Amino acid sequence: MSNLKDYIKWRGDLAFSKETVSAIDMLIFSQIVYTPLEKIARADYGKPLRELYLSVYPDGAPGGSTFVNDDLFSLWQFVLDSKRFGDVRLVDFLSKFDAAQQMQFAAATFEYGDIVVVAFRGTDTSVIGWKEDFNMGFESPIPSQTEAVSYVDSLFSVNPFAAAGRDANQKSVLKSLHAVSSLFTHKTQVYLCGHSKGGNLAMYGGAFCKKPEKITGIYSFDGPGFDDDVLESKEWAAVEDKVFSFIPESSVVGLLLGYYKRYTIVKSDNIGILQHNPFFWHIEGGRFVEAPETSFSSRLFSGTMHRFLESCPKAQRRVLIETAFKIIEASGATSAMDIPSGLLRHLGEVRQILQSVPQEDKQALSEMGRIFAEAGSASFSTLIGRILRG
Repeated sequence: MSNLKDYIKWRGDLAFSKETVSAIDMLIFSQIVYTPLEKIARADYGKPLRELYLSVYPDGAPGGSTFVNDDLFSLWQFVLDSKRFGDVRLVDFLSKFDAAQQMQFAAATFEYGDIVVVAFRGTDTSVIGWKEDFNMGFESPIPSQTEAVSYVDSLFSVNPFAAAGRDANQKSVLKSLHAVSSLFTHKTQVYLCGHSKGGNLAMYGGAFCKKPEKITGIYSFDGPGFDDDVLESKEWAAVEDKVFSFIPESSVVGLLLGYYKRYTIVKSDNIGILQHNPFFWHIEGGRFVEAPETSFSSRLFSGTMHRFLESCPKAQRRVLIETAFKIIEASGATSAMDIPSGLLRHLGEVRQILQSVPQEDKQALSEMGRIFAEAGSASFSTLIGRILRG
């Protein structure tokens, strides 16, 4: 079955001026923003993507901010040979990481002709990034959501430096924010997009920015939803018809928290929660291959998690999430991949933290852990079954 890379090969000879943007194009921009764009010098902003490859991958090897680095690196190889994406210009990039605020944020702005695309990065492998995601369970807005609004506003602002909180004395950014602000003033198509938390930020930034009427479309790819306060707000109501949401058959992340019912379900080659990786989503021609409904495991997880959240006041959710991450901090892990081994090395500290938790919170913490463990074990069981069947 065709995937993102096959799509670039198939559609790559047609510039956006010849073939209008599609949801798959938005997903590709949502993946490019995961690559280490931090390596690009500001002086190079405004150059087409094909000229920035060696800045992003100077060693000619994978590297980046997520566990799908090989796929992202490979994606750039296809971009290089593509007129459709190779001629697109990167005109701005902003990355902020603040452990004290528990914020991990990044966004990039791309331009081609009369089109501007703002792509928000999803969660990286940092513990801070994951902590901010879980904070959505009791806090709104989280720091990255506030930053997303500021970023979009800065692109429409007369004084983009002030709006974005950046130093106006940095003359080297002349090709960046002032140029982008001018682009937004004159461009006829403005899109926001993102995968995972990036999809949530695209939706939130579009809804709560100062000029939502100037946004053409908002694309979320397996991005978590919002609490009722957001979904019932006049801001959300004003942009809801511009939002296009896509989730895989066995979606977990995209069905977290409250959500509206309009989304497209996409077939995937992967299993369980691993379907969150969009490089395994099915594509045929210029469209995603749709599934009639989510999988049983996805519906089971979503229903169980929503019932749990409804029975758990926000104050208790805060206690549960902060306790869970106290345990993670005790492990000494700074990356999500280091957590399991870190916990084994610090079992004594973990036990001390759990002993201080009230019994009712301890039971709720155990239930929350069980729900997520079952979501992961379903994927593991399916994988083992496939292996045994040969």
